[in-house]
Amino acid sequence: GKATAGVALARAAGLDGWLHNKPASGTEIIARLGEYHVQTKLPIVYTSADSVFQIAAHEQHFGLQRLYDICTVARTMLNPLRVARVIARPFIGACAADFTRTANRHDYSLAPPEPHALTLVRDAGLTVFGIGKIEDIFAGSGVTRSLRTKSNIDGMDTLLRALTETQRGLIFVNLVEFDMLYGHRRDAQGYARCLQEFDVALARLLPALLPTDLLIITADHGLDPTWHGTDHTREMVPLLVFASGAPARNLGIRDTYADVGASACTALDVPLPAAGQSFLT
Repeated sequence: GKATAGVALARAAGLDGWLHNKPASGTEIIARLGEYHVQTKLPIVYTSADSVFQIAAHEQHFGLQRLYDICTVARTMLNPLRVARVIARPFIGACAADFTRTANRHDYSLAPPEPHALTLVRDAGLTVFGIGKIEDIFAGSGVTRSLRTKSNIDGMDTLLRALTETQRGLIFVNLVEFDMLYGHRRDAQGYARCLQEFDVALARLLPALLPTDLLIITADHGLDPTWHGTDHTREMVPLLVFASGAPARNLGIRDTYADVGASACTALDVPLPAAGQSFLT
């Protein structure tokens, strides 16, 4: 479905055409086609191993709002194909040598089937605070409050502030730099520095947690920075859980990522989603 989407998008959005319409690395494709894009004003369309349809365009020469409008058209067009996300990939710069993707990326997600963990927490009258691109990933479903962030440190600082503002509920934080800046770019040294930076932020977070708080650290996929290519990788993801005074134990290899949502619902004493088994006793 994604292979023919460039043609359908041009027709639906009233475009004169498109560029590429094949799998690609996002940074490589704007370096290769960015200057031609600026000349022709044709959007760069590409995909990856994930269920995504990405559109790159220059913020000044093409227009950020125009890019968002085209992505909105693409989202509607791709709903019947169940493509998970349409991603706006704006960039700036004068030439290929200094083209840089900006923080104005926007994800247009397929709405998840309800009920799920976030809607169950929301329907119990509790806060669901999305930090980073959480609201985009869930297409707003179940999120009661949202703040965008520009970096991992910004995300952790926002989390610390959210702890003081949220009496009871779920604070869901997405830290993008492991994936965006280092994993996809296969930058192992940068990834290591990013881990050290997160470790410092974690040392500030742990003392701020109350005895009734539960901290879950995990990932939604692997992204080995020493592997070849630029796509996500397939190793198991970490699952680290902290609660003040809880004894150390091995949670084992879980059957499904949905166990995280089920455990969050258990911790908040709200109805459990259909999928997943809580690891809390």
